[in-house]
Amino acid sequence: MAAKTILIIGATRGTGLEIARLLSVRGDDVLALVRPGPSRTALRKLNVRIFEGDAFDRASIDAVLADHTVDAIVTSLGGKRGEPRVDVPGTQNIVA
Repeated sequence: MAAKTILIIGATRGTGLEIARLLSVRGDDVLALVRPGPSRTALRKLNVRIFEGDAFDRASIDAVLADHTVDAIVTSLGGKRGEPRVDVPGTQNIVA
């Protein structure tokens, strides 16, 4: 199978981080859109290209997609308790 370019939004922990790990091991070109602040330590250990941005900000998503042709986008958006939930508005920005 030929390597794919895959953008993951929500890749700093949990399911998104595990998907990044699996795709990286498989040999895919993995891009990750990461909010300012969250730890990137685990992603830096993988062969993942990290871009700073926020799914709440459609321009952040547009900027990555303007410079890279991707075969797929994986979203693992969620949030911690007490944080604004990004899953619905973030997904709407990705689709737009």
